Amino acid sequence: MVTDSSESEVGVYVMLDGKTQQITHQSGIIVSHRKKYYDKNYPNNVESTLIIEKDGILLFDISVIDFELQPGYYDWLSRWTCYDYLEIEGHKYCGGQLTSARGHTYITSTGTLSMNFYTNRWTRDKGFTLKYSYFSKYNV
Repeated sequence: MVTDSSESEVGVYVMLDGKTQQITHQSGIIVSHRKKYYDKNYPNNVESTLIIEKDGILLFDISVIDFELQPGYYDWLSRWTCYDYLEIEGHKYCGGQLTSARGHTYITSTGTLSMNFYTNRWTRDKGFTLKYSYFSKYNV
């Protein structure tokens, strides 16, 4: 798989394509996969990690442009379960759980934000596009 991380007008453009990536850019676009004209859905069996880091206490702002993963469900013990998900700082999102209705803010004391994208071998869906930026807690 090809990793696509390049500069754009909004910062860095990062594709979560099955690899671990570490970036320090203050803003950018994060997409689930390379969308091909004949297949717009994300691939099966993907495990990706993205780490955004900068020294200090940071406020990360994540805006959802598009988010459509395989829906979650309640298992036989009434636990919420996701087959395909995006995990941001320990919070798992699947289906349409991550919406653009409001911004999502994460505060870190370590200066690091971690995202994991996981897909299984069954259902595929449209994927996601996120816009992120971070600010020093003391400059807000």
